[in-house]
Amino acid sequence: DEDHLDARRLLQAGKILPLEAILDKVTREYPGRILEVELEQESEGYVYELEILDASGVIWEVEIDAETGRRLKSEQED
Repeated sequence: DEDHLDARRLLQAGKILPLEAILDKVTREYPGRILEVELEQESEGYVYELEILDASGVIWEVEIDAETGRRLKSEQED
């Protein structure tokens, strides 16, 4: 699995923000435990997809534009 190598290349090329910066921003808005993080290539570019378990037991799925850090989507999982 070479996903981490691809992510490192994208980061070094300036195409995505560091995961640490994304996590810092997202956890301020959605405090809780990070369950999963994925970097996906979408038609509009790269997207970080995060699953977060909040203090009340709700799981949030949050999508962040990997280049700009802008939140694209957030929703509670069923």
